[in-house]
Order: sequence, then structure tokens, then C-alpha cells
Amino acid sequence: MRIKLKRYYFVLCFMLFFVLFLSLSRETAFAKSETSVTSTPTETPLEIKLNVKSKTLVKEKTYTLKVYNVTDTQKVTYKSSADNIASVDSNGTITGVAIGTATITVTVKEGQKVVSTLQCEITVGPPAISVKWTKSEILLVVGKRTTLKTILQPYNTAEEIKFTSYDTSIATVSTGGRVTAKSAGTTYIYALLDNGKFDTCKVTVVDEETYQKMLEEQKQTSESTSGK
Repeated sequence: MRIKLKRYYFVLCFMLFFVLFLSLSRETAFAKSETSVTSTPTETPLEIKLNVKSKTLVKEKTYTLKVYNVTDTQKVTYKSSADNIASVDSNGTITGVAIGTATITVTVKEGQKVVSTLQCEITVGPPAISVKWTKSEILLVVGKRTTLKTILQPYNTAEEIKFTSYDTSIATVSTGGRVTAKSAGTTYIYALLDNGKFDTCKVTVVDEETYQKMLEEQKQTSESTSGK
């Protein structure tokens, strides 16, 4: 009888232990699950930055700075190191006043706390009075590219030339003067200034076969000339 009671007692204890173990395991799993659901990672704020760190500006022309990743609760202010060279208003619009260099300091605040301080160097120069291509005409094979160079006066001008092509189906030109041959034909590339002055470069585009024939003709002409 005692042996049976001991067995029953042992079985009962084992069952109680098993039930308690399952209960604790479920509570722990639920707590972990609840923690993983409610916890959210902290987002890292994006870096506050300017669209440019330096800018060349023509005298009496304007340029507006842009500040990226500023929140609605933050305030942006602008200050020039030399208002007599380059002034700036509350919207970040810079005006070239006189030839020289100035630094625009941009301060971003959250309440009274300075969140970020950025700077942009402004170089103010005179407008251009004349422009000229270094080449009056070029020859290109379809699909090829070349960069044309210009001569600006005065040498210290801050003006940027505007480039355009008369027929973009034959040749196109980028903002930096890079010409791309599109199809066979002839067109003109223009270099223009704000004062209306301009210069043109004739662009002749040929296919590869025509180009090789032209090279062969030049070679034969050169040989016949040297043989005389």
C-alpha cells in the first residue's frame, strides 16, 4: 500500500511540475512576442546639407541656395561674410554685388539649439563680353563625341556659356560643350552669352564608311603632292 501511495505521489508531482513548466514557457514566449511587436527601431535623421558648397556668380545676378532634409520644426538663417560682395536674404537668395569672394553661412536651429552649420563659398566675377570657339568646324563619325573649347573675355568672367545645336537630329551639345554625333549631315553648334554675343562651329557628321574613304583620299592626295 505504501509503495502504491509513493507511486501515486510521484506521478502527481511529475504532472504538477509538467503543468507549471508549460505555463511558464507560454508566458515567456508571449512576453517575447509582445516585446518584439511593440518595440520599434529609432530612425536616424537624414543629414542636413546644401545643394552646392561653392558657386561662381556673375555680378548683379542672383542664385538661391537650397537646404535639404530640414524638418518643419527647424529654422534656417543665412548670413554673408561680406555683404558688399555677395548679399543674401532670408530665403537664401544670393546677389552678386561686387567682384570678389564671400562665404555664406547657413545655420539650422531647433528652438534655441543649433542643429547644423553649413557654408558655401561665393565667387563674384564680371560678365563675359565676347566668346569664340577654338575651332570653326569639326568632322565626326556617327556615334562619336568630342568636347569643344571656347575662349571667353575677360579671362576672369564668371558667366557660363549657353550651348545649343541648330539640328539636334544630326548633333547635340551638352552644357559643358560636349558634342555627340547622331546622324549623317551638317549642322551648327552655337555658344551664346547673355549680352547677345555668340559664335558658331560647323559640325559635319559622316558614317564610318564615308570617313574611311575620306581618309584614303587624303592619303592619296598627300602622296601625290610629296612625289612632285
